[in-house]
Amino acid sequence: MSSQLGRHSWVAPVYYYLAALIGLLVVVVGALMAVNALMDAIFFEEAPGTAVEGFQGFEDVGGFDEDRGDKLEGVVRGLMTAAVGAPVVWWHLRQARRRDQG
Repeated sequence: MSSQLGRHSWVAPVYYYLAALIGLLVVVVGALMAVNALMDAIFFEEAPGTAVEGFQGFEDVGGFDEDRGDKLEGVVRGLMTAAVGAPVVWWHLRQARRRDQG
């Protein structure tokens, strides 16, 4: 029985480090989403000549609304995504280090 525990002792650290890596990727993606939306909100500018008379655009189907408030909502969504990933990274790294120390 103890030989089986020794053979599979690598599974838990690999799991914890892999979960921490996935959490880190979530943090990075969330931060990039927030920065991208913030840059869009800061440098918001409608391209001249894009409006076509009689065409209401994609706003009716919930598509591309170029409102600055929607861009700022994207910043909040990115920060929320990063906030979800941060505790995942912290907890899994803490558990991996505890297992490494004994």
